[in-house]
Amino acid sequence: MGRYGAPTFPLFNGGLVLGGLVGLPFAWRVLIASRNAVERVGAILLAIAVVGLIGVGIFFLDHTAVYLGRSLHGVAALTVFGVAPVAAWVYGTGVALSGDGRLAVASFWLGNVHPVAWLAWVLALGEIDTRTWFAVPEFVAAVAFGGWILLLAVTLRRRTDGNPDESSR
Repeated sequence: MGRYGAPTFPLFNGGLVLGGLVGLPFAWRVLIASRNAVERVGAILLAIAVVGLIGVGIFFLDHTAVYLGRSLHGVAALTVFGVAPVAAWVYGTGVALSGDGRLAVASFWLGNVHPVAWLAWVLALGEIDTRTWFAVPEFVAAVAFGGWILLLAVTLRRRTDGNPDESSR
């Protein structure tokens, strides 16, 4: 979908860049709403993962055929898929310290989806030839990342005075 020349290229890669550009102010909102240092570190990691998302859109597969002599797609993808679960775990730790148990548990488990998806896919294939099969675990991890962001958005929206909604404890 994101390969240069594919009919879906502008929509797919443009969506990644646009999603990342929208995600940066959201990460800032998460940062300023953070209640402790651990939540703040999680919010900063969220911003780094979102920058990786922008990078995946800009440094699409085979971008070296169009520009740059060195591929940066792998670095960008590792930034998203490597940092996003850590962001969820760290932020989840911070919200646990703030007493927001439901969001903490959800953050941990949505973060766990990333490595579990990759591990399950590698075990299902029985090999680690990574040239052709990234799409499935990337999709699963992207859904988990998007679900976590949606959960954060709903939680932040429900906060009235900087404290978590009582129903989320």
